[in-house]
Parts: sequence; C-alpha cells; structure tokens
Amino acid sequence: MKYMYLFVMLTLFSCEITQKEKEVEGEPKLEVPKDFYEFYAKFHADTVFQLQRITFPLSGKPSSGQFEFEVSDFKWTRDGWRIHKAFQEEDDTFSRKFVVHAPGMISEFIYTQTFGFYMERRFAKLSDGWNLIYFADMQQR
Repeated sequence: MKYMYLFVMLTLFSCEITQKEKEVEGEPKLEVPKDFYEFYAKFHADTVFQLQRITFPLSGKPSSGQFEFEVSDFKWTRDGWRIHKAFQEEDDTFSRKFVVHAPGMISEFIYTQTFGFYMERRFAKLSDGWNLIYFADMQQR
C-alpha cells in the first residue's frame, strides 16, 4: 500500500492542462475561465507563487490510510506542505475533471477507476486572484 501511494503521488503531480466543463442536466455548461488556466500553469511552475496562493492553514483531508482513525477538521500548514507539480495525463491510469460551481469557484478531481482513489483541490477567485482553498489528498472511494 505504501508503494502504491508513492506511485500514485508521483504520477499525479507530474500536467498538461486540458479543458473540462461542468455538465449538469438542465443547466448551461460553465466553462473554466481562461484566467484560471493561466493561474493553474503558473501555480505548478512557480513554487513561490504556489505558496503565495494557498490560504494557510488550508482546510482538507490527509491521505486515507495515513491515520488509523478519521481526522476531522484537518488543516495543511505551510511547513508541512508538499509542492504540487503539474498533472501529466499520459495514460489511462488517471483522469482529471474540473467542475465549475460558479464563475469564481472550481473543483479539480484527479482519480483512477482502476484503484478507486481520487484527490480533490478547490480553487476560488479572491481579491488577489485565484487561490487554492481546499485540498483532500488521495482518498478511497
């Protein structure tokens, strides 16, 4: 399990961006804004920028299996943060989906059907631009 987690994390954080849209029956599709893609590329290319655009302490969840008990109200800290690298969609092992909840709120899901794991990041457009506001590390469905 430990090696599978390492494999998953290395694969996940290595990204070429492809545009995905929210698809909800009866509602018009909200497209991912162009300025989000520009932010997203810089977020993964510039570590200083990444740390500036994370609202610490960051709400989220640690990787499932990291603790033997359910962790509630988990917060990521700047000291414990692992820099995120861009996602590479090179094979069919992992997929990525962006869900636009509103013009200034986007969730990103990276998941695998094969192993039943996913991670989630939520971004919001704040006064200084796009920011990461939530991160759930690898979770089992």
